[in-house]
Amino acid sequence: MAELEQFGAALAVLSDAVGAWPHGTRVAKTNSEPSDKHRDGSLGTILGSLGPIPWEGRQTWGYCLIWDDMPGVPVWTKSTRLEQVKE
Repeated sequence: MAELEQFGAALAVLSDAVGAWPHGTRVAKTNSEPSDKHRDGSLGTILGSLGPIPWEGRQTWGYCLIWDDMPGVPVWTKSTRLEQVKE
């Protein structure tokens, strides 16, 4: 079962799904859509993950993360919208 932590009114998953990038991994946004608040290149840190599930012909994970410009606000996105960064 996934480990959960409450952030105000939001819940964040802190567990790592099998095959996913682990908690603490630094990521950048990719494949932004016009309605997205965060554009390509926005940086964040993974809190946890769920999955994998098949999506558009490949294995995909759901990532709970915190964007650098929104500390303390966990959000969710799929792995096809992120890339790992080395800092």
